[in-house]
Amino acid sequence: MALSKLGDDGEVVRGGNELNKVLSKKDAENLLKLVLNILVKDFNITQKDVLCIFEEIYEKNIPISIFGTRLNPSEALVKFLKEEKGMNYHEIAMAINRDERGIWGSYHRAVESFHDRLPLESKYHIPLEIFRDRKFSILENVIMFLRDVLRLKNPDIAKLLNKTPSTVATVYNRAKKKQKVGK
Repeated sequence: MALSKLGDDGEVVRGGNELNKVLSKKDAENLLKLVLNILVKDFNITQKDVLCIFEEIYEKNIPISIFGTRLNPSEALVKFLKEEKGMNYHEIAMAINRDERGIWGSYHRAVESFHDRLPLESKYHIPLEIFRDRKFSILENVIMFLRDVLRLKNPDIAKLLNKTPSTVATVYNRAKKKQKVGK
């Protein structure tokens, strides 16, 4: 998996140029400023429009911190979407391409074993759309995103997810094997 990018429908998709290999963070910020200035000046996009776009993107992102709890990744994701985003079981099932009955079960297991709110403060966020690919488990999607898109190392991912580096490596390798078979 390479950089995430937006498809024609505005959804985040896998693939694309690996800009993070050729651009520094400062270069990327300058590029974003340039593009935003062009959009505002040449296309009459208002600052409010730009803020709405960023809010929409942010609304579809999941804080990585929720996956570092004692809940399994599916339970954490469903609990977050239901309690923090106000989605119902059907909406969650549609958003992550999973069976509604499984969503119901994940949520009920989550609330039975984890009564607190999920931790929402997070340095990293992951696009909700990546969970639509049923070929990969929730954890595989999270780890692939952190490794391939954000370029984090196994020990750093392990700390974020409260896993061991060897678990992270195993899950990542299993996902990469699935990815090769699916091509």
